[in-house]
Amino acid sequence: MAVWYTRDNSTVATDTLSIVTGSVGWSAMTAWSASATIAAGALGRQSAGTAQFTASSSTTTLTVTAVASGTIYLGMHTQVGGTNNVITAFGSGSGGTGTYTLQSSQTQGSTTWNGGLTAGNERAFVAIVGGTTGATEPNWTLTKGAKTTDNTVTWQECTGQPAVNGDLTNTPLSSSVRSTNPGLGKIITDNAGTHIFICSTAGTCGAGEPTYNTAAVGNTTTDSGATWTYLGTSFSNWAAPHARVHNVFGTNWAAAGDVIYFGDDHAEIQAAQNNINPVGTSASPNFLYSIDHTLSLPVSGSGLKTGATISTQGASNNLATGNTGSSYWYGFTFSAGNSSNFASVLIALTSQSLWIKLDSCLLKLNNTSSSSSIFLGGVGPFVELVNTTMQFGAAGQSVVCEGNRVIWRNTASAIAGTAPTTLYTSTQNTGLIVHEGIDLSAIGSGGTLVGTGAISATFLFIDCKLGASVTIAGTPTSLAGPVTDAIRCSSSATNYVQRRYWYQGTLQEETTIVRTGGATDGTTPISWNITTTANSKWLAPFESFPISIWNSRTSASLTVTVYGIWGGGAVPNNDDIWFEVEYLGSTGAPLASFANTTKSNNLATGTALASDSSTWGGSTTKFKMAVTFTPQLTGYLRVYVKAAKASSTFYIDPLPVLS
Repeated sequence: MAVWYTRDNSTVATDTLSIVTGSVGWSAMTAWSASATIAAGALGRQSAGTAQFTASSSTTTLTVTAVASGTIYLGMHTQVGGTNNVITAFGSGSGGTGTYTLQSSQTQGSTTWNGGLTAGNERAFVAIVGGTTGATEPNWTLTKGAKTTDNTVTWQECTGQPAVNGDLTNTPLSSSVRSTNPGLGKIITDNAGTHIFICSTAGTCGAGEPTYNTAAVGNTTTDSGATWTYLGTSFSNWAAPHARVHNVFGTNWAAAGDVIYFGDDHAEIQAAQNNINPVGTSASPNFLYSIDHTLSLPVSGSGLKTGATISTQGASNNLATGNTGSSYWYGFTFSAGNSSNFASVLIALTSQSLWIKLDSCLLKLNNTSSSSSIFLGGVGPFVELVNTTMQFGAAGQSVVCEGNRVIWRNTASAIAGTAPTTLYTSTQNTGLIVHEGIDLSAIGSGGTLVGTGAISATFLFIDCKLGASVTIAGTPTSLAGPVTDAIRCSSSATNYVQRRYWYQGTLQEETTIVRTGGATDGTTPISWNITTTANSKWLAPFESFPISIWNSRTSASLTVTVYGIWGGGAVPNNDDIWFEVEYLGSTGAPLASFANTTKSNNLATGTALASDSSTWGGSTTKFKMAVTFTPQLTGYLRVYVKAAKASSTFYIDPLPVLS
């Protein structure tokens, strides 16, 4: 496992070449300057200067005829007509008008070009050979650990590694690279943990620790096939971090299982679409933490602090949309959009089986487009949200869950900004979406939690706070769903609310029309109001929550009776309403057996249920249903009441009687 550091507040305001440096982290590093005296061990970064100029190109020759702003330098990335290129050599020009060499062949008539540093290519460098910088900025080699010659200075890429960010604790010891090839740019300490070295020549190290040359910074030590350059004994906190989340997941940087720390004042923003693809796996995820940037590094658990932000302006912000991406994130804001443009926040929108957990985060739609959504998961990922808030910019925005499992729990204020009219709307919703301990009270009267278009999904709301008069779910449009359960969810202190919304009907608690001596929460008598739709039928009935009752009887007959009333005049038939009980009917294994009170098949004719004389808080027709069977093992009985009579209302006592 390796540790990396990321902190910056640069912005990409208009295109990928318009980086505006800030004052935090990577932006706060000493930028390259011409003819500067650089000591061995000093840290620096690219200048990140931008330019706009009039030019034409033929194959790899760029001819600049006018410079409107900025200075052209080696390594400058160019962009025109959607094509990106890099200036690799000076011809007759050296910053202004004249000719230059492009990295790739490109033919372009005279027009306006933009030049600058491309977002994602920001790097930090350490001087392994001191000297004086050149008159013009060098063509930086941006690959991991690579060297760049700058007049008499030799720079080596070192971005984000612990030692150059003030963290010696997580810097590998010399013993960790014995008899291995550590790779160019690897930073270690000696086994005493007191002196810092960078691998300046790659090769296989010796079996034992060498005698390092620490007489002066910049001295080198031969270690069998490798060479180490001495960098000193310490660096300041956050002295050479990555600038943005993309950089740390670039080629050959972070690997599966690595930890990445972000300063809580990290604030990266870009205009273009953001595709963040961690490299973690389910077995070895990445761990990303927002931490208090004022503390000494490394931090302990008390150093966690929310605040790091990753934002886009004109396009979507995507986390883990590739083939890998299993990761844990603490304390981040993922924001997308501004004004009325379309931009969404997408979490794990992929078909891969990966895991994403967001802890104490904020998912924010910073625009007013009603087409924008917060997406949680594709067809394979498992997404967990803990203490994570969603903020919306318009009532027409919503959440889309395409994944097979989403769990959202323990969030005191789950909805911020403008409350959406319907929280879940999209026809793309599938899988299982569980809410536990979520305060959704910001969506109140006139709002709906689960819309009718959210098909083929199961929504569970457990112990949640709801808004007064909110609609929990609309009527589904097909047997495919959605199906929605709300258990102990309310806007008040009532703790017995239990509701179910299916295509075939609904169930909700009732406290007035109740059976004397029946179910109670200890204070309030309760029954279940089951109201079917026109879609309910015997082969596809509405089904209640399971009622679990402990049974200790074995090898002797047991009768289960369920009581109810309805307004149909005569007692209903056993194919209008019935129950099925699941019990342990085998001696050799806890294999479920089933008994029911309905007819034998769909072609059979139903018969009238027995009438009943129980006392109810209503004057409608009373009935009872009973079935006898012989359990073979002790265990819970599970009773499911099923209603098939279309467009009917039943009241059921959810306390079966055993005899």
